[in-house]
Amino acid sequence: MKNVPGPNAAFTLIELLVVMGLIAMLATCSLAALARTRPQAQRIACSNNLKQVGIAFQSWANSHNGNTPMNPGGIPAGDAGGASGVMWDASYFYHVFRSMSNELATPRILFCPAEMDWTVKYAATTFSSTVPPGASGQIPFTSNTNVSYFLGWDARETMPQMFLAGDHSIGVGTVGSTAPAINPYRNKAVALNTNYQAAAWVDGSQHQSQGNIGLADGSVKNASISALRSAVSNSGDVFHAQGPGVLPAGVNRLLFPGCPDFPSS
Repeated sequence: MKNVPGPNAAFTLIELLVVMGLIAMLATCSLAALARTRPQAQRIACSNNLKQVGIAFQSWANSHNGNTPMNPGGIPAGDAGGASGVMWDASYFYHVFRSMSNELATPRILFCPAEMDWTVKYAATTFSSTVPPGASGQIPFTSNTNVSYFLGWDARETMPQMFLAGDHSIGVGTVGSTAPAINPYRNKAVALNTNYQAAAWVDGSQHQSQGNIGLADGSVKNASISALRSAVSNSGDVFHAQGPGVLPAGVNRLLFPGCPDFPSS
């Protein structure tokens, strides 16, 4: 007569190895799925940040006769900081965002979850310039290192396709090529003309050679390199006419976090 295993019979070694192998395989598949979905989730979170930035600009303008903080009639020059007290001092461009602290609610909105310069940039948790007593866990908003996004200096709601804000991973690519950029602007101010077709996203940048652009009408585009160049060519800035000593027509003046200068107007 055969011995029938009881209800508490143990696994054999082979059965145990099979179970462990299945668990390992499922874990590998799960991690691979997470790795694929994480960049998409970060792009969505970044896009949501820029939508809130757009709403903040519109709300601020509604309370200031239609002006943005960058426009004449925006934030007073002295409120922007800088040794010269000039509002467009690039070292102090984060003050543009600080002026909208009520509309933005938290400086975390200004930080991309996939920030490419994460070793030198970090998100602030409060718009205060100092940490209040008893709030040791707070990170004050004190410089351009707390901002991930470029700023479109001339963006106006009346020209809805102009660049308002976006990922600062824009670089210089090759005309006629969709290859990633190799020379990021990162810390420069740049004037992108409507005919400028070398703009590209930096290789290995925030969003897998793509990026998010917030436009003056409050919308946000998740753009490939070709879509970025199309957006540049359709920005439609009519506030600058081409001529000696004047910015070319259709320019987007973009100010990047930490840039040392600003293109002349």
